[in-house]
Amino acid sequence: MDSALALLLAQENARPWSDYDAFHPAERAFTKKQTAFPPGEVLVPSPLLGNAVSNVLLHFQFGPDGNFTSPEIPAATERRLAGNVALAAGATEILAARLLQLERMMAQGGQVPKRSASAMDPVLARRHGLVPRSKPSLSNRDQVTEAATTQLAKDASSATEPTVIEPPRPQDLASQSYLNNSEWRARANVVQNGQGQGGQNGARYGFDVEGITNRAQSVSITNAIRTLITQPRAIGSFAANWLGEELVLTRRVEFADTWRIQGCWLDWPSLRTSLLANVRDLLPRASLQPATDPANPPGGRHLVALPLRLETGPLTSAIPASWSPLRLTLVLAWAGAFLAALAVALLLHGTLALSERRAAFVSAVTHELRTPLTTFQMYSEMLAEGMVTNPAQQQNYLATLRSEAGRLGHLVENVLSYARLERGSARGRVETITVGALLERTRERLAPRAKQACLTLLVEAGAAADLTVCTDVSAVEQILFNLVDNAGKYAAPTASEPTLHLEVLPPERKSICLRVRDHGPGIEAEVAARLFQPFSKSAQEAAHSAPGVGLGLALCRRLARSLGGELVHDTSVTMGTAFVLKLPRA
Repeated sequence: MDSALALLLAQENARPWSDYDAFHPAERAFTKKQTAFPPGEVLVPSPLLGNAVSNVLLHFQFGPDGNFTSPEIPAATERRLAGNVALAAGATEILAARLLQLERMMAQGGQVPKRSASAMDPVLARRHGLVPRSKPSLSNRDQVTEAATTQLAKDASSATEPTVIEPPRPQDLASQSYLNNSEWRARANVVQNGQGQGGQNGARYGFDVEGITNRAQSVSITNAIRTLITQPRAIGSFAANWLGEELVLTRRVEFADTWRIQGCWLDWPSLRTSLLANVRDLLPRASLQPATDPANPPGGRHLVALPLRLETGPLTSAIPASWSPLRLTLVLAWAGAFLAALAVALLLHGTLALSERRAAFVSAVTHELRTPLTTFQMYSEMLAEGMVTNPAQQQNYLATLRSEAGRLGHLVENVLSYARLERGSARGRVETITVGALLERTRERLAPRAKQACLTLLVEAGAAADLTVCTDVSAVEQILFNLVDNAGKYAAPTASEPTLHLEVLPPERKSICLRVRDHGPGIEAEVAARLFQPFSKSAQEAAHSAPGVGLGLALCRRLARSLGGELVHDTSVTMGTAFVLKLPRA
């Protein structure tokens, strides 16, 4: 707020004192022929005439006589000149009413000398019902200037004989030493009051005019006396004062023998609105109050530029007191750092887990490949060298080789299928088929694998045989084959009943559910938690359990999801193990 007010105060303090006259004489003016105009002949309009200043209602000035004037209201003798200046229609009447109102306020406060109505401008006096004066007179400054200039010109033209008395230089007349000298001030007063009445001694001017030898010296001395009388010797700075609820800025201008008070009447409501708008985002309920109480000295909430006190009002915040913006920022920063550390930890854990799974996969695959390759090498050598001569034993060896070849092919097929799914390059042929036809096509591959494990495969379609699904039959067959293969490896040796069920559950609204259920020992909770993790079986576990690398169930779930379905472990079955394959309905 003080920054905004400093601009207003700087603008008013930089305003020349002469701007407070509607028209003031130009200090020096010349014609096109480069001849000088006589002093006072050229009048310059004030910049304030016809130009409104933001947040200012009126500029004014008054002297010891209490006569208020304004540069924005031309005097009666200057109305014709003011007509050439772009004045808004009705602006003069409004400003005149303001001037009278301001004069009354300052007179009631005892800040100006009281004057009669006859001292007012006749136009304003008649408009407001006051008594006009009979004849407008020149201002004090104009009287001094005219008297001094006229008398000096007459005396200079009549001077004939020079004298030894040298007239003072113009710069000496305008210097502070002459202004402080009582003798020269008395001589200036003589000129100002017009008391000189001719004579050869020239005492009324303070020097002998017979010493003037030419007109140039006369003009120089005239200008020097004019400067001595009309130019101010001290200009004060603007200070703010309250007149009731109105705010004015005033300064004192000192001349050689008189003074003036110049000032401006501020538009306090408009100024207050603009100042509060600057802090509305920080203090939405703030207000500005006049600081006129002497018992309440300026404090932390008082403005420096103007006597104003900032009232913040009740401060409300959307953030609780315990959650300051700084604390909230720190909490968010720590939360971000914690999340970043957690992400790094999860990334490292995932990387280590993946590395461990890859190592386990390599070891398990190595073990799974070594067993059939060893069997192939040994049996093939024995058959090639004729070591086995019994035909029945030869057939047994050949059946073992075929079984190991199938096992090796199944392992390679699972690994390649999982790799294709990981790369996203798995492609299948999707077709619409009934549930009954799907089960019949998969039975041809599933029944031999179940029989190999000494299990009987029972297929139960029920009423859902005529329902249709849209799927890849080969992918479904691979999923079911892995489930049957796992049942043959883990459930068949200790099954309470040598039966393997492939059944269709009651259909859901959007899917068909196929369940593979055995009568084995079931799955422990610790093992069930990582059933669908790829490569979850280590080489040691593979050596002490049924063959496999722990990839089958992970591959089956990935294939089921690629078909738009799902593969889950059915925990509702307590006797044995069951897996449910969900396929989307056509």
